[in-house]
Amino acid sequence: CEGSSPPAVDAGFGMVWKHVQVNGYWTWQAVHAAGGIHTKLPYDCHAGRQNWHIGWSAPKKAWCCSNQQLGCEGAGGAGGAGAGGAAGGSFHSSS
Repeated sequence: CEGSSPPAVDAGFGMVWKHVQVNGYWTWQAVHAAGGIHTKLPYDCHAGRQNWHIGWSAPKKAWCCSNQQLGCEGAGGAGGAGAGGAAGGSFHSSS
C-alpha cells in the first residue's frame, strides 16, 4: 500500500488509514479510530492474502476471520473474502 493517498478500499468498521514508516519504507496501515487515538492492529489481514491458507499462522487466521472477515475457512474452501476476491464492504456489529 504505497503512495501518497490511502488505499481505495474501506479500512473497516471503526478503522482509518494512517501513513506510517515501517523498516524505512512508508506504507498505509489500518488503525482503530477510537477518539483520535491510533492503535496498531495485531495482524495485517491484507498482507499475504494470496497464500493465507499456508502463509498465515492459526492465530492470525482466527483474528482476521473474526475481526475483518478475511481468511475464513469454509465457503467451499474459498476462504470467504480472504481468498483474494473483493470483500463484502460492510460489517455488522452486534453491539
